[in-house]
Amino acid sequence: MTRHCALADLMHCPGKKGHDVSIVVEKQLARMGLNCFDVVSCTGDGGGENEGSQGVHAHFENLNPGYVRRRCIPHIAWRTSDMAIRASNLDYKHLATYLCDGITWSRLRDIATLSPERGGLGLFNDGSPACKRIFGKSPSGIVDNRPETDLNFLQFLSGKEHTLHTLMAKDLEQRDLCADTKASIINLGSVNLRIRRRILLELLYKCMFLYFNTTKHICVASNTTWEKAMANAIEIILDLGLNTKVLERFNVTQDDLAAMREEPKTWVELAVFQIVGDHDLLRRYLPDALDFHRLVSGQSSAHLNLVADNTYRTPWLAAKLLSKEAGVAQDAAAALLKHLGTTRPANRTKFENHLVDSPELMRELKDFQSAEPPVLLWHDHCAYANLFKFLAPRFLLNPDHVLDAERVHARWQWCCEQKRGMKMMFLNGSLRIMHYLEQNQGFPSHDELLPRLHAERVEHRLALEALHAENEVALGWRSALVVVVVVVCVVVVIVIV
Repeated sequence: MTRHCALADLMHCPGKKGHDVSIVVEKQLARMGLNCFDVVSCTGDGGGENEGSQGVHAHFENLNPGYVRRRCIPHIAWRTSDMAIRASNLDYKHLATYLCDGITWSRLRDIATLSPERGGLGLFNDGSPACKRIFGKSPSGIVDNRPETDLNFLQFLSGKEHTLHTLMAKDLEQRDLCADTKASIINLGSVNLRIRRRILLELLYKCMFLYFNTTKHICVASNTTWEKAMANAIEIILDLGLNTKVLERFNVTQDDLAAMREEPKTWVELAVFQIVGDHDLLRRYLPDALDFHRLVSGQSSAHLNLVADNTYRTPWLAAKLLSKEAGVAQDAAAALLKHLGTTRPANRTKFENHLVDSPELMRELKDFQSAEPPVLLWHDHCAYANLFKFLAPRFLLNPDHVLDAERVHARWQWCCEQKRGMKMMFLNGSLRIMHYLEQNQGFPSHDELLPRLHAERVEHRLALEALHAENEVALGWRSALVVVVVVVCVVVVIVIV
């Protein structure tokens, strides 16, 4: 079984199709002494170069009929959150751009702390607790297709909207801003839209449940089943209850609820009350808030349900055999046998045909299904060893996410967009150094690194002299070429150390 990271990196090699896929994958696996025939499972983001008859998954399926393609669970959470954001039809991204633009944030702080005679509002003193509550954390930008950035920005706005709207209105008097910014500032002052943004914030937390859960349980098969995981995520999105986690996000305790004149029955009601602060106004705004919640939660949960159904294939049914509950595992074996027996050979997938055409696997599957009393797949004196060895590497060794690759991918995109003057070898060296720092939380000690850097400086001089002597590199490019080589060498030195 190969390492997950090498395959995850491949998932974000744009434009790799057909024969190119084979070349790239073989080179990556060869570094670890493996080849494509060693790959039995791979996790992808569910799109792009991963899918299709010429995609990465199809390449491995053609080599290994027992190969299992898996969907990155955080990507499912992200796309569900995207659906919630689209369904909300709220425009706050122009506001994020405005707050993160140049000197805007420092201007707003000056407006809040300077006296009216100096062009401010004098709301509080600079450095005071009130100032820290508003300006203690700077706003973050919003990145497309990364709904966690939307969640972070909405969380940043929560509880500050009235003060920020007052400061932004003053900024509008002093500066000529674009129409989109003016509209977003006006929207910030709307009570109805404040309520909707707070509801969307809570729904994004709920939509991101699978993402947060993946950091604790990296493999579905080792913790629960696919159906239970997806059903739990859908239930969380639709749930209106005031459980402990919801109360923590609203910064409310059970005693606070009991002290209210009318205790809220749902978290939507609590969200409205925290914004309007009056029970009469609560009854006025609550119907619209519930309608908004019903629209957004309904569309996002429906999207998640559709993705879960489309992703659920025979491999995930087979993964249930690894359940830690004997009854669940045995029921899964019976369901899998029934599915294989009732599916026409022409309609079977390669994975299904591989099971049917493997006499040992089918025999152990039938024996496990009829075992009395029910046992776990790895119990009963290794009676089902072949079946366990077949399933375990495919569902327990690799995580159900490609977050490490996404992190590198995002950094790569940032470099391509912001550092256009950086040469490819410098980019490679920079990415490698960042990866080393992530893994080791710092550079090697001075005593370890300095002798090696001195040796690299000597090599630099010798390489430059050789380029001058051979005259194979054009003038003006020699120093740059040698510096690139040295950067890569230093990275290698750091990794070795």
